[in-house]
Amino acid sequence: MFKVVEITSLLWPVTIIVPREDGSGEHDEHQVKVKYKVYETDGLLEEVDGQSRVKDLKIIDQILGWDDIYEADGSPMPFTKANLKKVFKTPYIARAFIDGFWLCQEGYQGKNS
Repeated sequence: MFKVVEITSLLWPVTIIVPREDGSGEHDEHQVKVKYKVYETDGLLEEVDGQSRVKDLKIIDQILGWDDIYEADGSPMPFTKANLKKVFKTPYIARAFIDGFWLCQEGYQGKNS
Protein backbone atom coordinates (compact mmCIF):
# COMPACT_ATOMS: atom_id res chain seq x y z
CA MET A 1 0.00 0.00 0.00
CA PHE A 2 1.35 3.43 -0.96
CA LYS A 3 0.77 6.11 1.68
CA VAL A 4 1.22 9.81 0.97
CA VAL A 5 3.27 11.28 3.80
CA GLU A 6 5.07 14.58 4.20
CA ILE A 7 8.84 14.25 4.02
CA THR A 8 10.93 17.27 4.97
CA SER A 9 14.40 15.71 4.80
CA LEU A 10 16.09 12.58 3.47
CA LEU A 11 19.43 10.87 4.00
CA TRP A 12 20.49 10.24 0.39
CA PRO A 13 23.30 8.13 -1.13
CA VAL A 14 25.90 10.20 -2.98
CA THR A 15 28.94 9.03 -4.94
CA ILE A 16 32.00 11.26 -4.78
CA ILE A 17 34.31 10.67 -7.73
CA VAL A 18 37.88 11.45 -6.67
CA PRO A 19 40.57 11.81 -9.36
CA ARG A 20 43.79 9.91 -8.70
CA GLU A 21 46.92 11.98 -8.25
CA ASP A 22 49.12 9.63 -10.31
CA GLY A 23 48.40 11.24 -13.69
CA SER A 24 46.53 8.17 -14.95
CA GLY A 25 43.27 10.05 -15.51
CA GLU A 26 41.54 7.37 -13.44
CA HIS A 27 39.40 7.95 -10.39
CA ASP A 28 38.08 6.29 -7.25
CA GLU A 29 34.44 6.33 -6.18
CA HIS A 30 33.42 6.83 -2.57
CA GLN A 31 29.90 6.33 -1.26
CA VAL A 32 28.61 8.72 1.41
CA LYS A 33 25.17 9.71 2.64
CA VAL A 34 24.05 13.33 2.72
CA LYS A 35 20.94 14.59 4.50
CA TYR A 36 19.04 17.13 2.39
CA LYS A 37 15.99 19.30 2.89
CA VAL A 38 13.16 18.01 0.70
CA TYR A 39 10.76 20.41 -0.99
CA GLU A 40 7.28 20.08 -2.41
CA THR A 41 7.22 20.98 -6.10
CA ASP A 42 5.78 24.44 -5.47
CA GLY A 43 8.59 25.07 -2.97
CA LEU A 44 11.12 24.68 -5.78
CA LEU A 45 9.34 26.76 -8.41
CA GLU A 46 8.59 30.44 -8.81
CA GLU A 47 6.76 32.50 -11.41
CA VAL A 48 8.92 34.91 -13.43
CA ASP A 49 7.45 36.82 -16.36
CA GLY A 50 4.52 34.41 -16.49
CA GLN A 51 6.72 31.31 -16.61
CA SER A 52 7.62 28.81 -13.94
CA ARG A 53 11.29 28.35 -13.18
CA VAL A 54 13.35 26.69 -10.48
CA LYS A 55 14.09 29.02 -7.58
CA ASP A 56 17.67 30.05 -7.00
CA LEU A 57 18.73 27.89 -4.06
CA LYS A 58 22.06 27.85 -2.32
CA ILE A 59 22.52 24.08 -2.26
CA ILE A 60 24.97 24.37 0.62
CA ASP A 61 22.07 25.68 2.74
CA GLN A 62 19.96 22.63 1.84
CA ILE A 63 22.41 20.16 3.41
CA LEU A 64 21.51 19.13 6.95
CA GLY A 65 24.01 16.39 7.75
CA TRP A 66 26.08 13.45 6.49
CA ASP A 67 27.39 9.96 7.20
CA ASP A 68 30.60 8.23 6.10
CA ILE A 69 32.76 11.34 5.73
CA TYR A 70 36.12 11.24 7.48
CA GLU A 71 39.08 13.46 8.27
CA ALA A 72 42.46 12.70 6.63
CA ASP A 73 43.48 10.81 9.81
CA GLY A 74 40.47 8.46 9.48
CA SER A 75 38.41 9.94 12.30
CA PRO A 76 34.75 10.77 11.55
CA MET A 77 34.27 14.35 10.38
CA PRO A 78 31.36 15.81 12.35
CA PHE A 79 28.76 17.71 10.36
CA THR A 80 29.10 21.41 11.09
CA LYS A 81 28.56 24.41 8.84
CA ALA A 82 32.33 25.08 9.02
CA ASN A 83 33.15 21.53 7.88
CA LEU A 84 30.51 21.73 5.16
CA LYS A 85 32.08 24.93 3.82
CA LYS A 86 35.50 23.25 4.02
CA VAL A 87 34.51 20.21 1.92
CA PHE A 88 32.41 22.33 -0.47
CA LYS A 89 35.62 24.13 -1.54
CA THR A 90 36.70 20.94 -3.33
CA PRO A 91 35.00 21.00 -6.76
CA TYR A 92 34.39 17.26 -7.14
CA ILE A 93 32.80 17.08 -3.67
CA ALA A 94 30.64 20.14 -4.30
CA ARG A 95 29.53 18.69 -7.65
CA ALA A 96 28.55 15.36 -6.05
CA PHE A 97 26.57 17.13 -3.30
CA ILE A 98 24.78 19.36 -5.83
CA ASP A 99 23.89 16.43 -8.09
CA GLY A 100 22.75 14.47 -5.04
CA PHE A 101 20.43 17.29 -3.97
CA TRP A 102 18.55 17.29 -7.27
CA LEU A 103 18.38 13.49 -7.45
CA CYS A 104 17.04 13.45 -3.89
CA GLN A 105 14.32 15.98 -4.81
CA GLU A 106 13.25 13.72 -7.67
CA GLY A 107 13.58 10.54 -5.61
CA TYR A 108 15.75 9.14 -8.39
CA GLN A 109 18.59 6.72 -7.76
CA GLY A 110 20.56 7.09 -10.94
CA LYS A 111 24.18 7.84 -11.77
CA ASN A 112 24.95 9.48 -8.42
CA SER A 113 23.68 6.73 -6.14
